[in-house]
Amino acid sequence: MEEIKIGPLREVVDVVRSIVTDWDTFIRQVDRLTGEHEQLRERCEAQQRELRELQERHERVSRHHDDANQSLAELRSAHAALQHEHGDAAQSLVTLRSAHETLQREHGEAARSLAELRSSHAALQREHDDATRSLAALRSAHEALRGDHESMLGAHRELREQYESLERHRLDTAGELEALLRRFRP
Repeated sequence: MEEIKIGPLREVVDVVRSIVTDWDTFIRQVDRLTGEHEQLRERCEAQQRELRELQERHERVSRHHDDANQSLAELRSAHAALQHEHGDAAQSLVTLRSAHETLQREHGEAARSLAELRSSHAALQREHDDATRSLAALRSAHEALRGDHESMLGAHRELREQYESLERHRLDTAGELEALLRRFRP
């Protein structure tokens, strides 16, 4: 065997020792980095899960936001329509109030006219009642006069018959007198 010189061997041992120390430091760093890597990988997976959940939540919120925007647009449209209808209703209310006031005035005038007509009707009713009583009295008087007239007509007939009888008798008497005068005349 060859003889190894201690000087260079020591340097080799120191180099090997330095390599082993460096290797040991390297292994510890790799172990530490592996541990950190594992922690970071788990953290990354947790953050990816959280990211997916946030994305899903974001999509739900976006859909909800879109639905809310659509609902808001519909509500604004409905609100505008209601405001328009409210304006129309307010205008109709003004028109109806005006018509109501006119009808109240006309009702007052009609009530006064009705009161006047009722008063006139009552006066006319009294006049009618008076006229009815007068008519009844006239009818009664008429019936009485008719009875008197019929009595007078009966008396007139009797008188005419008497007159005609007397006239016939006068004519007969005048004829007899003429006959007597003719006989006594020369």
